[in-house]
Amino acid sequence: MQVVVLLLILLNIVFAANNSIKTLLNEIEKKEDLSQQTKQESAGISYVITRYQLDMMQARYLRDILKNTVVGYEISRYGVLDPWSANNLPYASSGVRVFIDNQEITTAKYDNGLFLLGNINLSFVDHIEIYYLSPSYKITTEPAYVIIKLYSKQPRRDEGKKVSFSYGTYGSNSQSFEMADNKKNYYINFSHSEVNHKLVDLDGVNVSRDNKNYHFLWTYKNNNTNYLLNAIYQNQDPFMGISMDGELDEGYQKYKEVHFGIEHKLNTLNFKYTIDYMVDDIYYYENSGLFLQKIDTYPYFTPVQKVYVKGYDLVNTLKISNEKSLNKQRIIYGASFRNKSMDYYNLYVNDSAIDYNGIKKQNIINLFIEDNIQIKRNHIVTFGYEFSRYFNDVVNDYNLHQYKIVSTYLPNSKNIIKLSFHHIEYTVPPYLYKTLFGANVLKPQKNDVVIGKYKKIFDDESDIQLVGFYGINKNFPIAKTDGSLSSYDKNIYVKMIDLKFHKNYDEINDFIINYIYLKLENINLNRSHRVILLNTHRYKRFDFFENIVYQNNEYKVDGEKNKKSGIDVSLGVKYNYSRNLTFSLKGENIFNNAYENSFYRIINFDPNNLQTTNVQLIDRKITIGMEYWF
Repeated sequence: MQVVVLLLILLNIVFAANNSIKTLLNEIEKKEDLSQQTKQESAGISYVITRYQLDMMQARYLRDILKNTVVGYEISRYGVLDPWSANNLPYASSGVRVFIDNQEITTAKYDNGLFLLGNINLSFVDHIEIYYLSPSYKITTEPAYVIIKLYSKQPRRDEGKKVSFSYGTYGSNSQSFEMADNKKNYYINFSHSEVNHKLVDLDGVNVSRDNKNYHFLWTYKNNNTNYLLNAIYQNQDPFMGISMDGELDEGYQKYKEVHFGIEHKLNTLNFKYTIDYMVDDIYYYENSGLFLQKIDTYPYFTPVQKVYVKGYDLVNTLKISNEKSLNKQRIIYGASFRNKSMDYYNLYVNDSAIDYNGIKKQNIINLFIEDNIQIKRNHIVTFGYEFSRYFNDVVNDYNLHQYKIVSTYLPNSKNIIKLSFHHIEYTVPPYLYKTLFGANVLKPQKNDVVIGKYKKIFDDESDIQLVGFYGINKNFPIAKTDGSLSSYDKNIYVKMIDLKFHKNYDEINDFIINYIYLKLENINLNRSHRVILLNTHRYKRFDFFENIVYQNNEYKVDGEKNKKSGIDVSLGVKYNYSRNLTFSLKGENIFNNAYENSFYRIINFDPNNLQTTNVQLIDRKITIGMEYWF
């Protein structure tokens, strides 16, 4: 806290300096917000987080963004970002796709690379787009329920060099260096982060979800060809990990991931090739036993105390798409091929080496077509179909189908009406359920979704948007009492209302208030209410933000209802000392009352002896920072 006081004193001292910087900053920023070039309406729910929102709210990690969207922020019991965390799966967010500059960051074992980016410093990001349901099949190779697109900074705008530093509660810290050259058309970013959290006490055992990572990004554009190199190393404390009671004595989860991609445009043709390679190095130890292993003699089960695995996975993706304009039609079609391979060259249980006999290869062929038909000048209808064939070496082959129909109607320039139907199919990655649970009976999840959207634009500065969502989920994976997985025999019905008011005074001063209502049937979480407020504004040299996230959930178990709520209030200020130097101060969850997520633990290996541990995922923290351009 002494550091914070000193920083505030410093801000007061320099406040009297020349105010001309305020005018200069405003003029530059009003002209150059690149996110305006990509902002678009989607058939579902879309969020665009601009360069200035990211900067003014001091968004360093994805949690700062996701907690303000319908996607939400959650982690798995393994401590990694997992918005749909459920059951005892290491990773449950299948159907979420994450991109950097239109190239998907993915893995063979876990279906996507979102968990790798959860604690990466966002200093390389210019703006972010988030889509609930894919706006176009040409974006992805595999089915997508949520798309998160990170756009890197551009050499034209960010030419020069920049360093940034931050330090916060629990020893959290980050450093980044970035460099851009407009003539040579490249951008480079390197960052290091230590994202630390309050320890969680489980019956006297402290478990950690701290993360240490390094990130390198390089982009280069040569005429119509874009190149991207993205490399990540992270050491993730395992939180509760694979342990049934969560009381790990030791453990780590280390990942090394490299992505390289090339995208080339030739007239209306688009060619894209990417390769993703990851090495995972994972260790868990618990003296009292992580879980039970079946044996052939009495007592038929024995505790497993130690697990160590080290392996790799590799993903190659080739995608080709084309666009044709025919009179009042625009047809988009294409194909992609994805090859996944994975293996473990070290696999030890209780120090005994065993052979890995899980899935090792998967090939995916994907074909799609979309037809955008202009019925009238102010009315467009879109039809789309996508077919995917999955070839597997251990589990059965299967097909996935996606199709949609979307109607977009503009009565006038101030009103937008959209109505759409989507059918989406996706699966839990076979590695997760076949290797860890021995199951080969999980059916693909099938979702039928109807969305209605109305947007009213009042003037150039403000609008209000109402989205209604109704969905039916079939074959949701659930955990049985013996720890195995099976497809749920009941449909899950989802009803959602998303009401958002947006007042955009200019690129700098912005106000958003958002209410999200969610009702679920045939699942423990019965109702959810969320209210989100985000206000960013500038006064002279000071940039302020206020962010409030209120969440109230109602659960219904065996006919009994209970409620749980929390409110996260985060505030921040940034002082623009000069065009080249800024200082920042940020407080997260300042009242220490953020929503607490529940994690279930099985005590003494007895499935009937369940305990619930509640954890605030957003810690109470204070962070100071500095940025310098040269």
